[in-house]
Amino acid sequence: MRRHGITHVLDLTAQNSYRLLIAWERVRAEAKKVLHCFGTQTAGSDFLIPLGFLCREILSKGTEEKITSITPGTYFDTPYEQLLFLSSPRPPANAPQELEAQQSALNMADELGRMRRCIIRIVSALDSSVEQLGESGITSKVRRLARSKLIPSVIETHMLTIIRTRNDVEYGRSLQISESRVQAARAAHSEIKKWAQSRKVPLPNECLEI
Repeated sequence: MRRHGITHVLDLTAQNSYRLLIAWERVRAEAKKVLHCFGTQTAGSDFLIPLGFLCREILSKGTEEKITSITPGTYFDTPYEQLLFLSSPRPPANAPQELEAQQSALNMADELGRMRRCIIRIVSALDSSVEQLGESGITSKVRRLARSKLIPSVIETHMLTIIRTRNDVEYGRSLQISESRVQAARAAHSEIKKWAQSRKVPLPNECLEI
């Protein structure tokens, strides 16, 4: 900063894991102004998308005078969400909190994982010919049991809905699963439990507690 005469710093790190690596008090000691950018709707890696728009369409095309005139409390509108610059490296209380989002995702992954294990128990009880079911194995077996009429088509659909949703969360193919998809998985699991109990399929407590 001293060598290049840097006086204004805009924090566009997006994620706590990067932002917390920097000793901001040392940066502030050298700069006239240090501002941190936050989203009003997203936090974490999802926030990189509106940040990219900010860099490409606003910052890279703006004059030095315009960029250095940004003050705490300045908002920028993007097609994705509104962005806010603050002097604090911590998001405002009414903005999305990354740690809360991470915890929510972990809880969701755990819940969907337990639903999947429940499906494995049910499928194995109906046909014990396969003891270990991998990611593709469980899907194939559900479909095979449906073709054999051991599982009704509606229950097959419910099981596959849960498996797909769980895989999207577990393997990161979707960074954010919508609440509607989570609710659909819970409703599907409820119907699967009712059907399994009507068939006298023994269910472990883990299945019953979801």
